[in-house]
Amino acid sequence: MSEPLSLLEGNRAAVRRFKEAQGTRDEAAALRKLLAPNYTRLRGGMANLAANARGQGFPEPGAFLRAAFPDRVDVIEDTIAEEDRVGLLWRLTGTHAGNLFGLPPTGRRCEMAEVGIATFVGDTWVEGWYLADGVGILLQIGALHMLAGMGCKALN
Repeated sequence: MSEPLSLLEGNRAAVRRFKEAQGTRDEAAALRKLLAPNYTRLRGGMANLAANARGQGFPEPGAFLRAAFPDRVDVIEDTIAEEDRVGLLWRLTGTHAGNLFGLPPTGRRCEMAEVGIATFVGDTWVEGWYLADGVGILLQIGALHMLAGMGCKALN
């Protein structure tokens, strides 16, 4: 018989289960089981693009990437757990085959690194911070004009 997981390892396993369930038919059940009722999700990177597209009928962050990259595959590269937090690094790959914040599909294969930091109270996941390389995706799909329009001085 194996020893029970420590709280830290249990929280690390919960974050892995969450990531592995995303985009599957088990996602809703996993979210109900793993996230606190008052779970807070904070997103940087792609959230700025979402804010610019607000009111244009795009789904919330997360769902928009699945629609824009329907063959999306996430590969977990690393996890780190310490005190009340678990860090996760993963790589998303997929084909830009759907609308991405008003940018029509290009058919280009893309790759993006993303990080998440989960905060727990005991074994309850209460908060998640996520940061994706939104600029990298825009560069890969040839959307430099969008970066320039957002005031990126390096492109002027």
